[in-house]
Amino acid sequence: YHVVQNQTNWLTLKYFGTMQAASRDPSINFRGHCLELYTEEGTEPVAGEIGFSVGKVYTSLSGWTGARTSEAFGTIQLVLLGRCLEKKGYAFWSLGHCYSPQMEYKRQLGHRIYPRQDFLKLLHKHRGDFRRPTAGSEVFEPLHDETLMSSDLLAEAPPDEAM
Repeated sequence: YHVVQNQTNWLTLKYFGTMQAASRDPSINFRGHCLELYTEEGTEPVAGEIGFSVGKVYTSLSGWTGARTSEAFGTIQLVLLGRCLEKKGYAFWSLGHCYSPQMEYKRQLGHRIYPRQDFLKLLHKHRGDFRRPTAGSEVFEPLHDETLMSSDLLAEAPPDEAM
Protein backbone atom coordinates (compact mmCIF):
# COMPACT_ATOMS: atom_id res chain seq x y z
CA TYR A 1 0.00 0.00 0.00
CA HIS A 2 2.57 2.58 1.08
CA VAL A 3 4.86 1.85 -1.85
CA VAL A 4 1.96 2.34 -4.27
CA GLN A 5 0.72 5.50 -2.50
CA ASN A 6 4.05 7.11 -1.57
CA GLN A 7 6.72 5.24 -3.58
CA THR A 8 8.36 4.29 -0.29
CA ASN A 9 7.81 2.26 2.86
CA TRP A 10 9.67 2.73 6.13
CA LEU A 11 8.67 -0.77 7.31
CA THR A 12 11.53 -2.70 5.74
CA LEU A 13 11.68 -6.47 5.31
CA LYS A 14 14.44 -6.58 7.95
CA TYR A 15 12.27 -4.70 10.47
CA PHE A 16 9.26 -6.91 9.71
CA GLY A 17 11.40 -10.06 9.94
CA THR A 18 12.66 -8.97 13.36
CA MET A 19 9.06 -8.48 14.51
CA GLN A 20 8.13 -11.94 13.25
CA ALA A 21 11.09 -13.59 14.98
CA ALA A 22 10.31 -11.90 18.31
CA SER A 23 6.63 -12.86 17.98
CA ARG A 24 7.50 -16.52 17.44
CA ASP A 25 9.55 -16.68 20.65
CA PRO A 26 7.05 -17.42 23.45
CA SER A 27 9.52 -16.24 26.10
CA ILE A 28 9.61 -12.64 24.76
CA ASN A 29 6.94 -10.17 25.86
CA PHE A 30 6.28 -8.98 22.30
CA ARG A 31 3.65 -9.83 19.69
CA GLY A 32 3.43 -8.38 16.21
CA HIS A 33 -0.02 -7.97 14.71
CA CYS A 34 -1.30 -7.66 11.16
CA LEU A 35 -4.98 -6.74 11.23
CA GLU A 36 -7.39 -6.65 8.29
CA LEU A 37 -10.98 -5.47 7.94
CA TYR A 38 -13.32 -7.26 5.52
CA THR A 39 -16.88 -6.40 4.56
CA GLU A 40 -19.43 -9.17 5.17
CA GLU A 41 -19.52 -10.01 1.47
CA GLY A 42 -15.90 -9.24 0.71
CA THR A 43 -13.05 -11.60 0.00
CA GLU A 44 -10.42 -8.85 -0.10
CA PRO A 45 -9.53 -6.66 2.89
CA VAL A 46 -10.70 -3.02 2.75
CA ALA A 47 -8.49 -1.66 5.55
CA GLY A 48 -5.90 -2.84 8.02
CA GLU A 49 -2.76 -2.12 9.95
CA ILE A 50 0.46 -3.46 11.38
CA GLY A 51 1.17 -2.99 15.06
CA PHE A 52 2.59 -4.74 18.08
CA SER A 53 1.91 -5.33 21.74
CA VAL A 54 4.33 -5.36 24.62
CA GLY A 55 2.50 -6.37 27.76
CA LYS A 56 -0.72 -4.36 28.04
CA VAL A 57 0.43 -1.70 25.56
CA TYR A 58 -0.61 -1.82 21.90
CA THR A 59 1.29 0.33 19.38
CA SER A 60 0.02 1.08 15.88
CA LEU A 61 2.83 1.22 13.33
CA SER A 62 1.20 1.71 9.96
CA GLY A 63 -2.34 1.56 8.64
CA TRP A 64 -3.94 1.48 5.23
CA THR A 65 -7.25 1.61 3.46
CA GLY A 66 -7.91 0.34 -0.06
CA ALA A 67 -9.67 3.50 -1.20
CA ARG A 68 -11.02 6.51 0.63
CA THR A 69 -14.78 6.15 0.48
CA SER A 70 -17.84 7.39 2.32
CA GLU A 71 -17.87 4.06 4.19
CA ALA A 72 -14.74 5.20 6.09
CA PHE A 73 -13.30 1.69 6.38
CA GLY A 74 -10.04 2.95 7.88
CA THR A 75 -11.90 4.72 10.68
CA ILE A 76 -14.11 1.68 11.26
CA GLN A 77 -11.04 -0.56 11.52
CA LEU A 78 -9.49 1.79 14.11
CA VAL A 79 -12.69 2.05 16.17
CA LEU A 80 -13.11 -1.74 16.15
CA LEU A 81 -9.48 -2.17 17.18
CA GLY A 82 -9.90 0.31 20.03
CA ARG A 83 -12.99 -1.50 21.32
CA CYS A 84 -11.24 -4.87 21.00
CA LEU A 85 -8.21 -3.60 22.93
CA GLU A 86 -10.50 -2.34 25.71
CA LYS A 87 -12.29 -5.66 25.88
CA LYS A 88 -8.99 -7.61 26.03
CA GLY A 89 -7.77 -5.46 28.94
CA TYR A 90 -5.05 -3.39 27.29
CA ALA A 91 -3.94 -0.44 29.46
CA PHE A 92 -3.33 1.95 26.58
CA TRP A 93 -2.93 2.27 22.84
CA SER A 94 -0.08 4.26 21.35
CA LEU A 95 -1.06 5.75 18.00
CA GLY A 96 2.43 7.14 17.47
CA HIS A 97 3.27 10.64 16.32
CA CYS A 98 0.46 13.08 15.71
CA TYR A 99 2.23 16.23 14.54
CA SER A 100 1.33 16.55 10.87
CA PRO A 101 -2.04 17.58 9.38
CA GLN A 102 -2.29 14.10 7.78
CA MET A 103 -2.53 12.67 11.30
CA GLU A 104 -5.56 14.74 12.39
CA TYR A 105 -7.68 11.57 12.39
CA LYS A 106 -5.71 10.47 15.46
CA ARG A 107 -6.89 13.49 17.43
CA GLN A 108 -10.44 12.78 16.31
CA LEU A 109 -10.07 9.29 17.81
CA GLY A 110 -8.97 10.77 21.15
CA HIS A 111 -5.18 10.72 20.73
CA ARG A 112 -3.38 12.75 23.38
CA ILE A 113 0.21 13.88 23.35
CA TYR A 114 2.04 13.30 26.63
CA PRO A 115 5.31 14.88 27.67
CA ARG A 116 8.04 12.30 27.06
CA GLN A 117 8.66 11.55 30.76
CA ASP A 118 4.93 10.99 31.41
CA PHE A 119 4.65 8.68 28.41
CA LEU A 120 7.69 6.67 29.55
CA LYS A 121 6.16 6.28 33.03
CA LEU A 122 2.96 4.90 31.49
CA LEU A 123 4.92 2.62 29.19
CA HIS A 124 7.08 1.23 32.02
CA LYS A 125 4.02 0.71 34.22
CA HIS A 126 2.08 -1.35 31.66
CA ARG A 127 4.55 -3.08 29.35
CA GLY A 128 5.83 -5.69 31.79
CA ASP A 129 9.22 -7.38 31.74
CA PHE A 130 11.12 -8.23 28.56
CA ARG A 131 10.66 -11.94 29.28
CA ARG A 132 7.10 -13.22 29.54
CA PRO A 133 6.18 -14.63 32.95
CA THR A 134 6.37 -18.37 33.31
CA ALA A 135 3.32 -20.57 33.64
CA GLY A 136 1.62 -20.32 36.99
CA SER A 137 1.97 -16.55 37.32
CA GLU A 138 -0.55 -14.06 36.00
CA VAL A 139 -0.02 -13.83 32.25
CA PHE A 140 -1.70 -11.20 30.07
CA GLU A 141 -2.82 -12.69 26.77
CA PRO A 142 -2.37 -10.24 23.88
CA LEU A 143 -4.37 -10.26 20.67
CA HIS A 144 -3.73 -13.45 18.72
CA ASP A 145 -4.46 -14.84 15.28
CA GLU A 146 -7.90 -16.06 16.27
CA THR A 147 -9.05 -12.70 17.69
CA LEU A 148 -11.97 -11.46 15.65
CA MET A 149 -13.21 -7.89 15.73
CA SER A 150 -16.90 -8.16 14.98
CA SER A 151 -19.02 -5.16 14.06
CA ASP A 152 -20.96 -6.04 17.24
CA LEU A 153 -18.22 -4.14 19.07
CA LEU A 154 -19.48 -0.92 17.45
CA ALA A 155 -22.88 -1.34 19.11
CA GLU A 156 -21.37 -1.79 22.59
CA ALA A 157 -20.83 1.28 24.71
CA PRO A 158 -17.22 1.76 25.81
CA PRO A 159 -16.71 1.02 29.53
CA ASP A 160 -16.57 4.70 30.59
CA GLU A 161 -19.79 5.52 28.69
CA ALA A 162 -21.69 2.49 29.99
CA MET A 163 -21.82 3.83 33.57
